[in-house]
Amino acid sequence: MPGNADGSVGRKTCQLAVGIELNNQVYTLFMLTSNSLILLYLLMAILETLSLIALIHLPLSIFTGWRFQT
Repeated sequence: MPGNADGSVGRKTCQLAVGIELNNQVYTLFMLTSNSLILLYLLMAILETLSLIALIHLPLSIFTGWRFQT
């Protein structure tokens, strides 16, 4: 049976975990797998795009009175 170097069997995914060790017991505070990292990256990209739109829109609306048509 094929296994990984650490003895586990299965497909490896990219993981980022933050935890604390207390009395020889590890408590995971949060864990990001590859899927949630991609979602986090997409969310950051969307927020960055919205902030760029706001940065461009704000001076235009102040100086020219231009507004988004709603």
